[in-house]
Amino acid sequence: RTYMNTASSVQYRLLSGGTFMYLGIATALRKHLDKGNSFQDNSVDLSFNIDGVPLFKSSNQGFWPILGKFEGYEPFTIALWCGVGKPEPLDDYVSDFVQEISVLQREGLQHGDTHLNVNVKSFVCDAPARAYLKCVNGHTAKIACERCQVKARWEGRAVYNNLPPGERRSDEEFANYRYRDYQKRPSPLLLSSILCVKQFSLDYMHLCCTGVCKRMLIFLKQGPKRCKLRRQERDSISERLEHLSGKMPKEFARQPRSMNELDRWKSTEFRMFILY
Repeated sequence: RTYMNTASSVQYRLLSGGTFMYLGIATALRKHLDKGNSFQDNSVDLSFNIDGVPLFKSSNQGFWPILGKFEGYEPFTIALWCGVGKPEPLDDYVSDFVQEISVLQREGLQHGDTHLNVNVKSFVCDAPARAYLKCVNGHTAKIACERCQVKARWEGRAVYNNLPPGERRSDEEFANYRYRDYQKRPSPLLLSSILCVKQFSLDYMHLCCTGVCKRMLIFLKQGPKRCKLRRQERDSISERLEHLSGKMPKEFARQPRSMNELDRWKSTEFRMFILY
């Protein structure tokens, strides 16, 4: 701690039933400029991530960080909340962030002789976090699509099979709270003119890897008779996967496992299966 000049205390405040520390966006950008770095055309496009991070297996206590990133550099921490569950109300949790991003987008950042234009590029979050931040229905609801107004039918769960896409959602309609069957209430992010449709990317990991690919394999392993594979076919696939274990190039984070361990497969394993 002496060598790294670790602070013996930090400034924080009580917020939403937990402790909250706000570090700021401008602070990270100024540190970057102080190191002699520069931005092309004196402009920076920022991407943000907000999600929960569990701390212990035996407790609901966890972190909810707000992270930022610009192209070519490591992510940085903007804010950090620690408590049980998720920070509620959302308005208090993102208040400092919304205020700062509004000022930066409007006035930019002045650092010495450099004036930096700051733009919001995207929010990269998983489906539950997107629903939380945008104050909309969760991804399992009948009206849950973030890009169009399609309405699912209910068959024990929301089913979208064979339904034509609905009318596309627009940021203008979203900002004016026109989607009453989809929006629970206006999102506090709208106060900083964030586009809650176009600037929220749909995450590949949950949609494709642990979404479509995982469901496809579960149906092949233990689904209805019309699509379930025979025992010999499943064993054959598992044998081929196990044969490749230990022989994959170092670029692959994990080695293949048998279909018998399908419930414990990670996202990278589903990606490797469907792509390779």
